[in-house]
Amino acid sequence: MVDVVSHLVGAALRGGAGVAFVTRQHEAALQESIDSAELADKGGGRILFSSAEETLGELLVEDRLAHDRFPDVINPVLDEVATPGAPLHVYSELSGLLWEKEEFSAVAELESLFAELAATRGFSLLTGYMPPSDGVGRPLSSFEKMLGLHASLLAAPAGERAPGRITQAASSYFSPEASAPAKVRAFAREVLARWHVAPVDDAVLVASELSTNAVVHAGSSFSVMLARQGDGIRVAVTDQTAFSDERDPDVDEHHGLGIVAQLSRQWGIERHEGGKSIWSELAVPTAAR
Repeated sequence: MVDVVSHLVGAALRGGAGVAFVTRQHEAALQESIDSAELADKGGGRILFSSAEETLGELLVEDRLAHDRFPDVINPVLDEVATPGAPLHVYSELSGLLWEKEEFSAVAELESLFAELAATRGFSLLTGYMPPSDGVGRPLSSFEKMLGLHASLLAAPAGERAPGRITQAASSYFSPEASAPAKVRAFAREVLARWHVAPVDDAVLVASELSTNAVVHAGSSFSVMLARQGDGIRVAVTDQTAFSDERDPDVDEHHGLGIVAQLSRQWGIERHEGGKSIWSELAVPTAAR
């Protein structure tokens, strides 16, 4: 739960606000942890709780996501606490509710809707798939399927090493702006430090190169996912622009994907409806805790 509290409180302490779409199961524990931060004494902003169950109910029509409803349901909640020019951090357990039902396509759709809204409103999103109250993970097979829906996380192609089981993961969304790669580097360093991973330079560089590729060539909002797998770290960047044809992009060993290819023990590109994901797996030793 520490990551969630830090995410929400971090915005509030800088004069901004946090919004938590949280389940009834976790609301009390999260509220207690946030109360211990004593925001009022520190001049902090507001944190608003909204029912994840009720919000998802408003977004579903005959058990399917109604895309046109998303802005009308989510924006009014954000508007209650958002202040122009101030940071806004959002924590959502909506995807987790869909994940529990193994509605993986709906999870991907919901994540895309949040990414589009985050790009226009400029908020930072943290998505929760595992209970923040006790840290007990649901079956990793489902966890692996949900994380970006990357087939490469589930099975290795013939002749390639099988991926390790995912034990930790983090993701964030970014707008296609010149400052995005720097923000991605900061995000990657913070996550890897929290996981006690060292050294981190190669993983940070891969995340930076893939995000630069998304900004320069895709020009769309994009997500960055980091996953810890055995003795490796998986970095994946997903954007909303497909390749213009079926060929893979040119790989110049001195730039972009060429650098990624040199640093990775394996990497790949996955095309999907509405965009693509480029992933890299790096061998990264883990420091003792």
